[in-house]
Amino acid sequence: TNDDFHITGVLESDGAVYFDSSLTVGGASVFNGTVTLGDASSDDITITGYLASHVIPTTDSTYDLGSSSLAWANLYVDTIKGYNADLALQPASSYSLTGAVTKNASTGNEVAYDLAATINKATSGNYTGLKLNVTETSAPGSADKLLDLLVSGTSRLQVYNGTNSA
Repeated sequence: TNDDFHITGVLESDGAVYFDSSLTVGGASVFNGTVTLGDASSDDITITGYLASHVIPTTDSTYDLGSSSLAWANLYVDTIKGYNADLALQPASSYSLTGAVTKNASTGNEVAYDLAATINKATSGNYTGLKLNVTETSAPGSADKLLDLLVSGTSRLQVYNGTNSA
């Protein structure tokens, strides 16, 4: 009546059900099988509630979260782990790669960045514990530093371009 369709109980269909306008469902809903949200990249999908499950891809190392042209603004996580792959930090052009860690432990020691590696060299060969690879893309200045370790704002260890000494 009055262009409204009311169902009390269960609505079942053996085929597709189409809605030319919006569909609002109150209460818990279950969608079985493959579910598609949107049919074009111009469709916006808004999630207002919280996700209460893992977000896991169907195929390993296939899907991205964001892209080079549409990146997420911030990532808030406890731990970043890379399995069977390197962790690559590639900031967008003209952006620096910075990090700030603030910890306020009431007791005990604090570690801002803890880089740990386990090396198992049972045979011949060499290893590098920490590798910093800086590539210059323009003419260097006279005091370019490849590494500048500061403690409370005071330089303690500097490695300069063009020299083999620290």
